[in-house]
Amino acid sequence: MSQPELTVAMPAYNVASFIREALDSVLAQCEVDLELIVVDDASTDQTASIVSRIDDPRVRLLRNEERSGIAACHNRVVRESRARFIAHVDADDKITKPYACRRLLDRIKASDDLGQVHCHHFRIDEDGLATREAFRAHRRYQLKTRTPGRDYRFALLAEGAVMNHLRLYRKKVLQEVGPFDESIHFGVDYDMALRILERYEIDVVPEVMYAVRKHERNTTALRFQALRFWLQRARITRRLEKRGQITYTLRSPYDRRRLLLGGFIQLVGLPRFFRRLGLQVYRVRVGAVRGMLRALDRAYRAFGLLMSWWPLPKGAPRKSAPSKIGYYLWHFPVGSQTFIRREIGALEDHGVPITIFADDHEAIDPPDETTREWRRKTTYLNELDTGARRAFRRSLLRQRPVTMASLFLYTLFHRYGYYKTAAEDLQVFDRAISLAGSLLDQGVTHLHSPWADRCAFVSMIASRMAGIPYSVEARAHDLHREQSRYGLAPRLSAARFVVTNSEYNRDHVLSIVGPRAAGRVHRVYEGIRLEEFLGRRGRERRDPPCILTVARLIEEKGLVHLLYAADELRRRGRPFRMEVVGGSEIPKYAN
Repeated sequence: MSQPELTVAMPAYNVASFIREALDSVLAQCEVDLELIVVDDASTDQTASIVSRIDDPRVRLLRNEERSGIAACHNRVVRESRARFIAHVDADDKITKPYACRRLLDRIKASDDLGQVHCHHFRIDEDGLATREAFRAHRRYQLKTRTPGRDYRFALLAEGAVMNHLRLYRKKVLQEVGPFDESIHFGVDYDMALRILERYEIDVVPEVMYAVRKHERNTTALRFQALRFWLQRARITRRLEKRGQITYTLRSPYDRRRLLLGGFIQLVGLPRFFRRLGLQVYRVRVGAVRGMLRALDRAYRAFGLLMSWWPLPKGAPRKSAPSKIGYYLWHFPVGSQTFIRREIGALEDHGVPITIFADDHEAIDPPDETTREWRRKTTYLNELDTGARRAFRRSLLRQRPVTMASLFLYTLFHRYGYYKTAAEDLQVFDRAISLAGSLLDQGVTHLHSPWADRCAFVSMIASRMAGIPYSVEARAHDLHREQSRYGLAPRLSAARFVVTNSEYNRDHVLSIVGPRAAGRVHRVYEGIRLEEFLGRRGRERRDPPCILTVARLIEEKGLVHLLYAADELRRRGRPFRMEVVGGSEIPKYAN
């Protein structure tokens, strides 16, 4: 069976009255080789029976034994899909134009930066009817407000529901950003769109091609419905930000708090209130609020600079060799960081006990048993329950109250990144408490940070809380990117020792911490065990050797030097073949 171009996902629950029309509409799509996967979410009516009677090889019916929710249905389709693109269609709606999927596919294929596209829609009633006036009014509204090239980061945070119903995704994007969150009861697509925007863009095809059916079973009737949706948006964005799955909300113009505040002002009707009074002061008021928040941010940062002399409490006095080492990272295991796994494995092979701590794991299913094993042996701080966090906080305050107070002030007064807020400082300090408590709970005697970025700052604070030494590695973005250099000198200077991977980087570290620290800065080359990659010896080689490089196509990987070396081999008459596997990085990094 050939691979289809598109998978259409159709979750279904008790929609026997409407699903046949939705199925026929999908199967009538023109110029698209598609498969249609219907996930029956434990319906109690004839929904599954209607689908099973469809005599079309493109239709597949999957049945859940018990009701699992829309997110679980989406995730099941992603796992079962054979296509590179996945479109979502509601089982009680219908696509009205037979070229809708073709238009969406053409749009998303036009740019590799796009991770999701959607189109305009109109509303129909339970009988599939709409008035001409309602159709035209809704069309004018969408063409005016939902235009191509829209800033969806801003719109999703400030307005919320700006995504139309027929959505088409790249399958690889869904695999990269992680599955739909099955713990969310509503706002599943909103959560996914926010995560997609961390790496990709979203756009709209400005054509009315989809009909949304409104009937009493799919119309949410809740008291304070708009307020509940606003609160859910606030919960979703805060959780994604805390997990590190979105970072653009930490900086202007997408500051989460400001945009959600603007959305709340719109929600409670202040603009309408002022218009009724004949006062055009809403923009002034919103501008005043935003100006006040910006002034508070500037005052907070200025006060931090004024108090940046605040010292870091002295570290642990112990000098003995550590008996148990803890590694702390943001995410672990990460597919692109095999060198860290090799490093930990080499230490364990030499009899050094290692305990791994991470904020969270990657939001993708483990691709192999080895990765699953790494996950099982890692302690994830985000998974600690509230009781454990509260117990760590009480214990540390009781044992080292002065040190804890001093470390709290140090966190407030010192920079660890390009931009920081009071809320972010509290999160960093709370993360350090969770890490310190976990270190003491598991008997770790030395803490190591494989990165010199914010992970090293959290490690430095946590090591002081726990009364144990810490060390740090500095090798790449954490050492050379402008956004990672803030507060780098204290993080390196406070470490028991610093490890880097080249003489160039060692000299750079010494230029930061000073020549007196030369005895604490060690160069350890990164490498691999060649015997794992060598083929059989003695085999006759007929083809020229192949030089294989797997890397992101960015300047810091040094691929230009590889090309220079290849050119030198060519000029010397050495036969070879070179393959470079990689792609551009999204989002693109900048200094």
